[in-house]
Amino acid sequence: MFPARDYRELDTEERERYSQHRVRITFKRSNYQHVNDFAGLIRNESPYMFLSEVKITPNYPPKSRPYDPTTFDAVFEVSSVEFINQ
Repeated sequence: MFPARDYRELDTEERERYSQHRVRITFKRSNYQHVNDFAGLIRNESPYMFLSEVKITPNYPPKSRPYDPTTFDAVFEVSSVEFINQ
C-alpha cells in the first residue's frame, strides 16, 4: 500500500496479564502524504494499536534543485497489547 516502506518484527514482551507486540515500520524518502496517512491508519486502530515511538527526518532538496519536493525518512514503532484471559 505504501511504497518505500520496510517492515520488521521487533519483539513480544509477555507479562502476567498481557503481551505487548512491537514492530518497526520504516519509510525512506517518502512524501509527506504517505507518512501522514500511515500515522492516521495506526491512530484509527487505537486502543488496539498505537504509535510507541516516531522519528521523522526531512530530506531537503539540494540547492541546485530547490523546487524538488522534500521527502521524509520516518521510523514508526507500532505496538499492540493482547490481554490474557484468566
